[in-house]
Amino acid sequence: MLLILILFVQLINGIKINNKFIEEPDDVETIIGSTLIFRCRTEPIHQSQITWCKNDFCTL
Repeated sequence: MLLILILFVQLINGIKINNKFIEEPDDVETIIGSTLIFRCRTEPIHQSQITWCKNDFCTL
């Protein structure tokens, strides 16, 4: 039973991570080696709350 509970919690955590997406700008100019920070939406689209986060994929 504990194993099932752990798997369920991991599944919910995975869903929360997958629901986060990056709003990429149309045009980005940066210097190689700098870090870009994009807005990440952490709430459903119908809500307007947006938080800032650092994404390793944005490191150039």
